[in-house]
Amino acid sequence: MTMFRIKGAPEYTARLVAYLVARSVLTDLSPGDPLMQVCGGVGVELEDVSLDIARLLDFFNLDHVEGEDLDARALEYLPDGFARRGGLRANGRLRWRTQNPVAVEVPIPAGAVAAKPGSPRVLYVTTVAGRIPVGSTQSERADGQDGDIPALAVDFGEAGDADVDEVAVIVTPVPNAVRVHNPVAFRDGRSAESDDDFRSRIRAETRSLSRCTPEALRTRVLQAEADGRRVRVAAVWEDPISRGNVTIYVDDGAGTVAETAIAAAEALTDPVNGAVGGEQEFYLRNRPVKGAITLQHIPTAGPVRVLVAGVDYVLIPSRGYVWLHPDVFPTGLDAGERLVAQPYTHFTGLIREAQRLVDGDPNDVRNYPTWRAAGVVTSVQPPQVVQGVVKAHIVVATDADRDAVRGEVRRRLSAYYNGLGIGAPWIEAEAIERAMAVAGMVDITFEAPLGNVPVAYNQVHRITSGNLTVL
Repeated sequence: MTMFRIKGAPEYTARLVAYLVARSVLTDLSPGDPLMQVCGGVGVELEDVSLDIARLLDFFNLDHVEGEDLDARALEYLPDGFARRGGLRANGRLRWRTQNPVAVEVPIPAGAVAAKPGSPRVLYVTTVAGRIPVGSTQSERADGQDGDIPALAVDFGEAGDADVDEVAVIVTPVPNAVRVHNPVAFRDGRSAESDDDFRSRIRAETRSLSRCTPEALRTRVLQAEADGRRVRVAAVWEDPISRGNVTIYVDDGAGTVAETAIAAAEALTDPVNGAVGGEQEFYLRNRPVKGAITLQHIPTAGPVRVLVAGVDYVLIPSRGYVWLHPDVFPTGLDAGERLVAQPYTHFTGLIREAQRLVDGDPNDVRNYPTWRAAGVVTSVQPPQVVQGVVKAHIVVATDADRDAVRGEVRRRLSAYYNGLGIGAPWIEAEAIERAMAVAGMVDITFEAPLGNVPVAYNQVHRITSGNLTVL
């Protein structure tokens, strides 16, 4: 089958003239002949038809279509719905410091603002409340969770991205605070998705439609977004011993994906009347569950018993699924018996969203169809964060601005370290190459780490500003 070729008006006209001459008493047509003019007009129309066909073919070529036409093509490739992503605000964390330990706790409200120097200033706002505890010189979260105070850029787009320590201007006054900085980089600022990025994501999505393959699971969780943050790296690990169990490790590029909350005690049966009788499987309200739970069996008569996991019941934490073991409960619960889960810890944020994308949501099948295979237990987990320490010595050209070169080397090393994937090692040669690409650099040596630094399949390298020194 030949490829379609655009034909111009002269070619069509010549073919029409040849057709007339071959099938009539005419031997030729002169340029001014009325019949020649008719053939020329028809040739022009046929050229327009040829161009329309070419445009139509382009319309169905994913590499050529743009804008709203590309959005329409996405719905043809993925008719259940696949939309272009909107903008995101860069996310990171802020830390306020004081000169001396404070004698009275200093509150930092949600909505406190800091900025990146420059014109125009790029502003960042905290999303949860923080505090500087009594006797401390630096801030922390005020909600009981560990770490620095989460923050977002005020505006959408890539301009909100900031390297480590680049956010350094106090806008909202904090009593006694003399400095603000970002110990981790602000990342994921994004304008509305470009045509090229959307095309790439359409292709990745169509490749994952088989759903149960490792590539499909990885592609799926990379779509997770929550609270202005997204999953940036993911790795799928298939348990070689306990077959059918798959762990998907995800990270947001900052090592801060493991957000949790504590659920209150929860009655799995009717809290007043107890079981109807025969119940054997239950679902916790909050999932995925982190770790174990304490499950109480309250019979209609006799003492309350704490059930033993793996003996009395089976828990699938990723789904919040509880199944009473038939060896112990052959007919399920008796009428009036109660089952109560004591307060337990569950994942929130990106982990919860990624798990929902993989396991599906029966209440929203259109947006959350089941992605895992039948009989497979998939668990989305944060990787173990290995906090690195880098100490480098640089030699700078005599005519270069040493402070500027040093700052750029520091930013590039931070970007390399915090951009490593799950299970990816720190490669000294790669770090050297990135540092030496800075204009004005002559040489670099590392005091720490010494050589390459591997990590396990479930670990990820990350580094904070305090652990990165360039001298």
